[in-house]
Amino acid sequence: MRELKKLTIEIEGAEENPKVFESIAARAVELETEVLRLQHDLITVMSEGDEASAKVVELKKSL
Repeated sequence: MRELKKLTIEIEGAEENPKVFESIAARAVELETEVLRLQHDLITVMSEGDEASAKVVELKKSL
């Protein structure tokens, strides 16, 4: 929440200093990239979990 307030203050001051706005825009791009990477990682881990569950079921059937 503090970060949001800090960014809001920086955005309000961006009209006076375009470099602040550029910095915020660059950080937004970094965060979007990080979100996409994390989503990909989550999908990968969930898929691996599904595969592991399927193997457990298969092993239980063979017992």
